[in-house]
Amino acid sequence: MEFKAEQKYAKISPTKVRPLVLRIKPMEIGEALEILPLVPNRGASFLIKVIKSAVANAVQKGFSVSDLAFKEILVNEGPCFKRGRPVSRGMWHPYVRRTSHIKVVLQTKDKSRESINNVDEGDIKKGKKIKMDKIGAIKSKGKIKAKDKVEKKGVKSENINR
Repeated sequence: MEFKAEQKYAKISPTKVRPLVLRIKPMEIGEALEILPLVPNRGASFLIKVIKSAVANAVQKGFSVSDLAFKEILVNEGPCFKRGRPVSRGMWHPYVRRTSHIKVVLQTKDKSRESINNVDEGDIKKGKKIKMDKIGAIKSKGKIKAKDKVEKKGVKSENINR
């Protein structure tokens, strides 16, 4: 199951939050929530709020923190506030106040996820096409043809492994 939380229009630049995301993404959720308050970066407080909100959504449905893992953490750019500073001779120097949209998606840890990654060896030997869908589940469709003959204006050519 997936649990989502999102904070839009956070008044911090996405370039300041993304390095934190790269650090905490491989961690466990409990470990990330312990480390983030100690990080001397302003973006950590925004991440803590969003992660806690996603965890609260999961706890509401009856899951514990130990049952959850990060699926994705996205930090996208939001709209920019255009501001300016008055300078000499009646001119104006513009600058931009950037905003971020922070999205955290948690998923439950279950054993079916491990079985998804194991492809049936029989499908490979038979030459079946193996395709991943959006969730990561494996689908097998049709057969792979070793040789595919194409004729163009009397000339025969062979395409091996499309």
